[in-house]
Amino acid sequence: MSRSRVMRLGFLSLLLICFLVWLFHSIYLSNSTMSLEKTFKADHSFSGRIVVTVSDAKTGNDQILIDLDHGEVSDSPNLQFESTLKAGHIDTCWGIVEVKSPSLDFVVTCSNGGGTNWSARNLLSVLKSRSNEQIQQWTIEQNWKVCGLVWSTDSRSVGVLLEKERTDFGLMGLVSAASGHPILLETFKVVVYAVESDRKLRLPVIRKDSPSGWASINWIQ
Repeated sequence: MSRSRVMRLGFLSLLLICFLVWLFHSIYLSNSTMSLEKTFKADHSFSGRIVVTVSDAKTGNDQILIDLDHGEVSDSPNLQFESTLKAGHIDTCWGIVEVKSPSLDFVVTCSNGGGTNWSARNLLSVLKSRSNEQIQQWTIEQNWKVCGLVWSTDSRSVGVLLEKERTDFGLMGLVSAASGHPILLETFKVVVYAVESDRKLRLPVIRKDSPSGWASINWIQ
């Protein structure tokens, strides 16, 4: 067998291997997304509905509705709601951010602890606005970052949108990384904290491995 023929067969074999790796990776991502939990145990300390809007390079904009009263997570692309942006809401937490509650004498501070350093853990504190007395403090779990924060409409709870990122090592991800533009995959989830007690509600992951994903959070009744 000639050397050129061997090289062609080797090249074709490499392409086949790359295709199989890409196919396996695509099937894995599809199954992992489809298997996300859609229910959770409701805690009557928390009520209302939370809407997370996710935007990514693959699916565009999606709306995910979290029903705290019934313990359900659902896709709600046509849901119409009024944004709480002017009533204690942020979409990021770089440096130190303060957000005043819409109806009570509380303010929550969000600190990422290290600028753009993803190894630093976010810290949330709830203070009384007038006296500056701290009444709550929560440390976000390792490898997760605060990317959104919203007060409940009665200012009794805080909904925290968290993200975790990793580099895509699929076929297209490797090609993009080789060109100096790695694709970041974002995973999102929500944790709800009670301001005047130690109760908290950990909700299921709502979006996994969203390419170049971005998300925002709102609390509606």
